[in-house]
Amino acid sequence: MTDSISTISELLNAAGANWRIFDMGRKVQKITSKDFLAIEDTSIPYPYPIQQHAFFAVLFWQKEQIKAPFIWFLKMPLDEQSKLNQAARNHFATMVLESLGKNFINEAQTGEELNNNPYVFTPNQNKLALFNAIVKVELKQPASQYYEHTRDYLSGVLGWENWQGVGLQGLADISQRLSFENNEAIIRDAIDEIPYDVKAPLAAMLESANISTEFAELLLEKINTAIINNESQDLITYLRMLSNSSASGIKSQAVSAILNSQLANQIDVLSVIAGRMWSVLVDEELTLTYLEQLATNEQGFVIFQGLVADLVAIPTVRPWLLRALRVEHKSPKLTEMVGQLFR
Repeated sequence: MTDSISTISELLNAAGANWRIFDMGRKVQKITSKDFLAIEDTSIPYPYPIQQHAFFAVLFWQKEQIKAPFIWFLKMPLDEQSKLNQAARNHFATMVLESLGKNFINEAQTGEELNNNPYVFTPNQNKLALFNAIVKVELKQPASQYYEHTRDYLSGVLGWENWQGVGLQGLADISQRLSFENNEAIIRDAIDEIPYDVKAPLAAMLESANISTEFAELLLEKINTAIINNESQDLITYLRMLSNSSASGIKSQAVSAILNSQLANQIDVLSVIAGRMWSVLVDEELTLTYLEQLATNEQGFVIFQGLVADLVAIPTVRPWLLRALRVEHKSPKLTEMVGQLFR
């Protein structure tokens, strides 16, 4: 039985499950079944690696169980090309078959069956809240009990000072329902009123949301104002809110403005560009500018090495980064850093 099943998708299909796959790494987002199958058979690399690992949420159910689906959170190793380690994937499938059997979806699951499985991980609270919000939208289920209170607060009716009752789950719910009940406009109108204690977790939720171009343009204005005022905390918050926008031109403008500002070599700023805005680093000039600023960061080579290693693992960024590292017209400082990198 175990010889014929080696992949996660084969495992789920053999159990008669309906399933969805979500990325739980840099952002929380759905991965299409076509892309997941290609990742599993290593036809394509995993697109969002963190420290040479892929982070997945596997949501599965039988038709009558859709209101109470099962969930596995899996952390799988990748090779140097960010492709899934097939031996690890096969090992996971074998362990599930040996501990739960082929018909595991029909067995009562308490959530503890995979506790000793080395590929299982627990996401942080931000990711869990986002995942719960995304799944409820995906399965056409109502938002959590915290949604209405959060919406009332962001509408201003509770008073901006009364933010303590606003929780992560409510912010996650509203971030995934921006097109519902005029929610995005409510957030845009509240952005200058809410305190940082709400703005920062809201930014973490909007990192996985689909904001409009209008909202992206507003955030670009906020980023430019933060640059003028030398406010790195505000800059990072608005950059995180912008990071999942499909308005690539606006995102590139934002990063370019930051990299040509007095905040450009701060570690937190450089880290948020690498961790959230990597999608704009697909241009040799902009990538070279990023590397030049990274070379002059406050803590030197250790940070340079870490962020370059993080970025070079991202398949879409890798060729542009390597090209920028090799250009001849780079500064002496960057030349020095690159020399240490390849020493």
